Amino acid sequence: TQGLGSATLAQLAQAAGLTEDAVRAAARTFANAKLGSILYGQQVADSKDGAYFLAAVQNLALLAGQAGKPGHVRLETVHNANTW
Repeated sequence: TQGLGSATLAQLAQAAGLTEDAVRAAARTFANAKLGSILYGQQVADSKDGAYFLAAVQNLALLAGQAGKPGHVRLETVHNANTW
């Protein structure tokens, strides 16, 4: 697994097809939300680096101050969960 190294926020945003301002705005919105939850797909969680992804998701919730709020949810969405 590769870390972020010395990459800047601007470089990471560009690699994701976003502007640095958009990333900062999204981070502020999540951190300032009354209750912010995180939903993610099963495929990324089950991937080779899934454990690192899940740790990053938990770190995001902790750093944003959302993890300790009553009702905060980290939810894995499962393909075909609503089919019978």
